[in-house]
Amino acid sequence: MENTAVNYSSDKKVMYQEVCTQLKGLIEGVPHLVSNLANASALLNQAMKDINWVGFYLIEEGKLVLGPFQGKPACIEINMGRGVCGTAAAKDEILLVEDVHAFPGHIACDSASRSEIVIPLHANGQVAGVLDIDSPYVGRFDEVDKEGLTEAARILEQELWKDHCENDEYRINNNDGPEILLANLDKLHTTDLGAERIRRNLGLEMEDVVDWCRLKILDSNSSIVRSGKNWYINTDAQEITVNAYSYTIITAHKKRRAGKAE
Repeated sequence: MENTAVNYSSDKKVMYQEVCTQLKGLIEGVPHLVSNLANASALLNQAMKDINWVGFYLIEEGKLVLGPFQGKPACIEINMGRGVCGTAAAKDEILLVEDVHAFPGHIACDSASRSEIVIPLHANGQVAGVLDIDSPYVGRFDEVDKEGLTEAARILEQELWKDHCENDEYRINNNDGPEILLANLDKLHTTDLGAERIRRNLGLEMEDVVDWCRLKILDSNSSIVRSGKNWYINTDAQEITVNAYSYTIITAHKKRRAGKAE
């Protein structure tokens, strides 16, 4: 395979948009979980500056087990609730750690690592693993990294766990009724990029698009249908798409009417 240099934008927000576009192209329709995670870690390693480790841990038998990564050899198993990765997985919480040496119970797989960010990955609404990235610099990661990597994680969730999880715990029943979504509306969320896309598509000026979508879903006139990996909520004028694995609002747009597009 011929390697070609890829130049990413120096603007981190733009860089993450470029990465997410590439990531979709790399994994869409590819039925190999490990291969896709390997390519995802290689892509992030290529695009991100000042990092020394990027990779994945997947939950197996109640523990985090090392998956594909780029960097030095790492810990093979991490107990839930231990270290940054185990804590992020146990709490289902994104952790952005400015100085890992100040984090209680930090596991030093590489003594050169000084800061870290961990993004939980979900299947069927449950934590299935984490994306973990380390840097040799204190304070390397910020909110822009958090938003960009969260968007990348959502792309992985939407593609990788729709067909490839062999554990029944991570399978989703396509016959799930609307009550499943309605019972989990507190998990509804989106990213900054997703919110911008929804505002643009619908011409909204409000800040909280998640609450707007939640109210539309609760509207008695709305229909809720599960198809494949997503929920589709149809109102009188809009369609909202929610990922059934992570309850991420992927997009919302005006419905097309016969003979013309709104």
